[in-house]
Amino acid sequence: MSASELDIVRRAYARQMVGLLGIMSERLENAFAAVPRESFLGLEPWHVQQGSSGYVALPSNDPVYAYQDVLFALKQERGVNNGSPSLHARMMHALDPAVGSTIAHIGAGTGYYSAILAELVGSSGQVTAVEYDPALAEQAR
Repeated sequence: MSASELDIVRRAYARQMVGLLGIMSERLENAFAAVPRESFLGLEPWHVQQGSSGYVALPSNDPVYAYQDVLFALKQERGVNNGSPSLHARMMHALDPAVGSTIAHIGAGTGYYSAILAELVGSSGQVTAVEYDPALAEQAR
């Protein structure tokens, strides 16, 4: 998949995550579209949660798989995942951080949602991501 095709997929995903809120927010959509989720999912094989039946391995780490409203395992053995994109979109919409804001993101995992928050607050703002698990914190760097 070319970079321009992936940009289209990422934009469609961002629009869906915002659309699931029943709103139109170009700012939130742009923030989700700007951050490459696949960069925060770790090494292959990627695993997605399938309801109560646990995780299933995807056939490859093709970035197109990253752009769904699903949970990707970060530490499968502990049930740690990267969080629901639509849930995080809802929380970010409710927070409505202003450009220039300072935000502390506690339990940041590998930093995907911290990166989206950074897009929302812009270069004049600051997001401090805190993660207890050293391996996840290292992956976020």
